[in-house]
This record gives sequence, C-alpha cells and structure tokens, in this order.
Amino acid sequence: MRRVAPSSIAREEIDELLAGGTSPETNILSALAQLGVRYVAQQGLEQEQADHLGRGRYERGAGTRGGETATRTPPFARRKAGSA
Repeated sequence: MRRVAPSSIAREEIDELLAGGTSPETNILSALAQLGVRYVAQQGLEQEQADHLGRGRYERGAGTRGGETATRTPPFARRKAGSA
C-alpha cells in the first residue's frame, strides 16, 4: 500500500478523467464537478490538519527524539503493585 495524500489520489483521478474521458452514458461535466469538489474539500482538510498539528502529513512532530516517536507510559504501568 502506498502512502499518498488523499488529495493526490483525487488529483490523479481528475487527470485520468481528462485524459481518458468517460463512458458515453456518463456526463463528463458532472463527473468533473464531483471530483473537483472532492479535491478541493480534501485539500482544505489536509491544510487544516497541517495548521492544527504544526507539521506536514508525513513529518514527525517536535516531540520526537532521534527519529523515535515520543511515547508516554500508560497509567496502569505507573502504579505500584499492592501487597496482599
């Protein structure tokens, strides 16, 4: 499975539609409008995600060290075992 942004996939579908056309019973303007709306909406979602996280889609965040992701110790692992 390739790691590609969903907006890139939508853009490829638009390019394929423009290069190859559609079947005779499909309205090309309708198909192009549908793909265009999906592309613009996905671009907006990806930009909102980048703004919120402060990084790009496949970039590591500022809380990483030496290429490893920063992890938290789960709460159950911090508790001391009680004696019986």
